[in-house]
Amino acid sequence: MQDMKEFVHKLYSKATNDTPMSKKALVRFFSHFEDGGFSPEYWPYDLTDLGLEMSSIYIKQIDDDKNHPHKVKFAMGFSDKNGEEVLNCNTDWGCNLDGAVYIELRAMKKSEKLNVKNFSWEYVKKHKRLLDKMEENTRFNKFMLDAYASNREGEAVGNYYGSLVWATRGFNFNINQCFMDQIRGDFKKFTQRRGIKLTKKDLLKFTRPYHFACFRPDIKEEVKFRRGNNEFETKMIPIGRKFMLQHARRWRGVIYGGDKSNQEYEFAKLYNEVDKKQAICQSNIETDSFNLKQTNRVIVHNFAKKFAKSV
Repeated sequence: MQDMKEFVHKLYSKATNDTPMSKKALVRFFSHFEDGGFSPEYWPYDLTDLGLEMSSIYIKQIDDDKNHPHKVKFAMGFSDKNGEEVLNCNTDWGCNLDGAVYIELRAMKKSEKLNVKNFSWEYVKKHKRLLDKMEENTRFNKFMLDAYASNREGEAVGNYYGSLVWATRGFNFNINQCFMDQIRGDFKKFTQRRGIKLTKKDLLKFTRPYHFACFRPDIKEEVKFRRGNNEFETKMIPIGRKFMLQHARRWRGVIYGGDKSNQEYEFAKLYNEVDKKQAICQSNIETDSFNLKQTNRVIVHNFAKKFAKSV
C-alpha cells in the first residue's frame, strides 16, 4: 500500500466539522487511491458480509494533539437487513510524527438485536487485515483501544466487558512496567483469597491479557450480570474471567500490523475460530505452585467424553 501517511492526510483534508458523508462519496474518495494500492476492499467498515449496511457516517478533524498533527474522527452507524440501526462505532485515525498510522476504537455501542456471531472478533480481523497490508510500506502501524473492567466484586456486572472481551481478541497490553506491577499485584491478592499461592517467579510469566483471562478454567465462581434496569442473571464463570471482568484495571490494548510473532492474535484465532477449550489449554502457564497444563488436559479430556456421550 503506497504512502499511507498521504492517505490519512487526504482523509483529514476531506473531513469537516461533523459533516455527514454519503456512502457514494466515501467510495468515490477511496477510488482515488486504488492506483496507489488502497483498494476499497481493505476498508474495515464495509460490513456487508456480516449483513450490516452503513446507515450514517460523520467525519471530523481533530487538531488538539501536536504529536498527531493529522487526526480524523469517524462516527458511524450500521443497520441490519430490516433497516434498524443496531451498531454505532466511533474511531480515530491519525499519523504519528514518524509517519506511522494508528487506528483507535473510541466507542462501540451494540444493540441486543445485533445478530452477528462473535462480532468483536470479526471487527478486529478487518482492521488486522488492513494493518498487515499497510505494513508492506510503513512499520509500527497499530490498532488500539481502552479496555474497561466492570465493577467491584459482589456488584452486578454492567455494560463494560472490554477488559475480558478484548483479552481474547488478539490485543496485547500497550502500557508501562508500573501497570504490569499493579495488575500482577491485584492478581496475586485475587488468587490468594481463593487459596492459590503464586510466587513472584510465577507472576512474571503472566505477560499478556489472555494469560489472566484464561487462568484456572477448572475453578468457577458466581457472577451477577445486569440485563436491564431491574433484571439480573447469575452465571458461574472461571475465576480468570471474573478477574478480568471485575478486578483488572483499565488497560490500553494494541495490535500491530505485520507482526509475525503476534502470540495474542494467533491465540485469538484459535479461541474464536477453532476451539476455545483447546485455546485455553494451550495458553495456560505452568507455574511452580501447580501444573496448570496438566489440569487443563484433564478438563479437555472430560469435555471430550461428555461430548461423545451426547452424540
